Amino acid sequence: MKFIAALCMLIDHIGFAFYPDDLRWRIIGRLAMPIFAYGIARGAFYTASLKRYMKKMLLFSFVSQVPFWAMQYMGIGGAFFSLRLNVGFTFLLALMTIVLLNESEIGYKKLKEVSIEHKEPMNKVFMLGGAFCCIVLADLLKCDYGSYGVLMVLMGYFIFLKGEKLWMMIAGYLGLTILFYNANISLCLLQSIGVLSYAIIYRTRCWNEKKFGKYFYIFYPLHMLIIAGVKWWQINS
Repeated sequence: MKFIAALCMLIDHIGFAFYPDDLRWRIIGRLAMPIFAYGIARGAFYTASLKRYMKKMLLFSFVSQVPFWAMQYMGIGGAFFSLRLNVGFTFLLALMTIVLLNESEIGYKKLKEVSIEHKEPMNKVFMLGGAFCCIVLADLLKCDYGSYGVLMVLMGYFIFLKGEKLWMMIAGYLGLTILFYNANISLCLLQSIGVLSYAIIYRTRCWNEKKFGKYFYIFYPLHMLIIAGVKWWQINS
């Protein structure tokens, strides 16, 4: 599952940097994000240490930021440090939201490290407020996919715990896409293609991909550095 997502992401980024007017590259790339979001949700459910998982995601996000900036800069230009934050920060905020929802007793109370006791109503309000802030912060910080990406992870987390019902994932994804992209019909239709990724998720959800997951933390920043380097060479040759 993660290998397929990584391949789709690679195709998407090649299209972004070298063939921006050819939608075929971007269409294939739409399959990547829903799979990655689901993988993060599943990781949050199964991890033996959510705190360690979040620390690893934080480190991954910082290591990936300069390669992400470099690829964006070579692809679309603009002020280098005004570009967006990579998707690792989006996933980190999603993990923080999951913790807060579970501590507010709104979530499924599955987290192994969080000792959930009866909360006072005011504490619940603070927890829910914190979760809402994490979602909004993804847009304010200009994280890749923003609050749309955070909600995609949350959708995968809660639907996964409900038994991985395919129709629920499809309905949730289409609902989120229409909600966030309804102002731009063409973009909404393009993003809706990502719904096909849930067929891949459903067919490959039982695969053991733990080893590849480790390699992905290297692949993500490395492939962006290579794309940026090749684009720079192309422009200056």
